[in-house]
Amino acid sequence: MKKRSPAKGWAKASPKKGNERKLLLKKCGKKCFLRPSNLGFPVCPILKNNYKDCKKDCRGLLAAKIRARQWKYNSIANKAQKLAIKEKCDWVY
Repeated sequence: MKKRSPAKGWAKASPKKGNERKLLLKKCGKKCFLRPSNLGFPVCPILKNNYKDCKKDCRGLLAAKIRARQWKYNSIANKAQKLAIKEKCDWVY
């Protein structure tokens, strides 16, 4: 049996570039981005439908960590790892 990825569903829940990320920054602030200067690496879900709060999402943290490692942003990958430990994400342990 194939194990489900801990980041499954993040593609649908993540804020897309442009207006969704700007709205997230306006409502929740910089805490929802690991690189707020250019609205990069969002870790909070979009603010519509089922997702209405400004809490960090473990799926977003894992996706940010993976993408940061792919693009050689080691400081952002480490930041995502530390936040995941702080948020007690199950994929860390």
